[in-house]
Amino acid sequence: MISKSSNRIYYSIFVLLLSIFTGALFIIGTGGSDSGDDALTWYLDSDGDGYGDPFEKTTSKTQPTGYMADNTDCYDDDSSIHPGAAETADDGIDQDCDGSDLTIWYLDSDGDGYGDPSGTTTSVTQPTGYVADDTDCDDTDAGINPGATELADNGIDQDCDGTDLPVWYKDEDSDGFGDPSGSTFSATQPTGYVTDNTDCDDTDAGINSGATEIADDGIDQDCTGFDLQIWYLDADGDLYSEGTSQQAETQPTNYYLASNLTATSGDCDDADAGINSGATETPDDGIDQDCTGSDEATYYEDSDSDGYGNPASTVIAEGGVPTGYVTDNIDCDDTDAGINPGATEDISNGVDDDCDGHIDEVTYKSHIKDILDNFCINCHGSNVSGSARNGAPAGVNFNTYALAKPNANAANTRIQNNTMPKGSPTLSSENKDLFQAWIDKGILE
Repeated sequence: MISKSSNRIYYSIFVLLLSIFTGALFIIGTGGSDSGDDALTWYLDSDGDGYGDPFEKTTSKTQPTGYMADNTDCYDDDSSIHPGAAETADDGIDQDCDGSDLTIWYLDSDGDGYGDPSGTTTSVTQPTGYVADDTDCDDTDAGINPGATELADNGIDQDCDGTDLPVWYKDEDSDGFGDPSGSTFSATQPTGYVTDNTDCDDTDAGINSGATEIADDGIDQDCTGFDLQIWYLDADGDLYSEGTSQQAETQPTNYYLASNLTATSGDCDDADAGINSGATETPDDGIDQDCTGSDEATYYEDSDSDGYGNPASTVIAEGGVPTGYVTDNIDCDDTDAGINPGATEDISNGVDDDCDGHIDEVTYKSHIKDILDNFCINCHGSNVSGSARNGAPAGVNFNTYALAKPNANAANTRIQNNTMPKGSPTLSSENKDLFQAWIDKGILE
């Protein structure tokens, strides 16, 4: 049976001979002259490559559209096929219409009749030292090629099939993994044998190198030599884990088995060995040593429920403030809700109402600031200048205790003789008495 590529070659030869013959006839018919009166032969160029089909022709004194004087195209349905076209080797197509396809030849260095696929050249005829075959896997050794006899288990692929003669291993439990102690050689796979040799128990199909390991069961299902175990992180080495775990067959860094730990969870700070669920709590240090979620704290009894605690009556607790206790410890009389650091001092009752250590004292904050803000600051304010100060000396201001204290005596003199504040409103007798008491009791803040 003649192949398609052979047909193309025969066709190309035929076209070449036909073109020579028809050219000769043309010369004979025209007597070799270039007569303008005679009709010329034109050849159809269906693929537009500039080369005409010798079988499709017409005669005309002028060139018809789609026709050429050339008649050397061996395949006028493909513009890439014509004389002068680039030939593609070994594709079965005669692109340049020379009557043959270009052939790839392979170097046969060892002379065994099999070529090296990496050493090629192209030629219409066979070059010396080259063959059409490209299946030699070692062109330096004539004993290695696809026709050679394979030697078992020597690490050499003599017959170039990609492998050495296989070793097969007994697979008694049919799990696809073979017993390394039971092997044979064969070009084909024997019944009951596999290429794998990693089964560590060929009597149990659930044990092989591809099995899923079950943690902590004492069985090495995946044939690694170890049972899978659960390990718990203990970064600070206090024998308490914070609960992070991983499964591994060998011990990861800073991880321990449950049997090596006091607890596998409960360490709330695994960077500090002094902090874990078994540690002793230290009150009032802001650290939750025993990992209960809160620090132990000292709380103070608030018998009079004024929000201020008795420093002499305490309890240590964690998890929140106990009923009847507060975190504050600055109440100087926990039997009277009207006496505490937030109370206003009564300057006439002989009691230290605000727990500042002074009895019946008058202070800037409790008594005098309101008087200065309401009656004096309009003139003696640090943000008031010029005529708006209404005669108040520059720099004499009462915005703060620090500014008011140096000028307190002078201000009191003017307040008592009614020359300050200027105009109205004037200070009441009660306010004058308070200011005088402030001076008498030491101008306290």
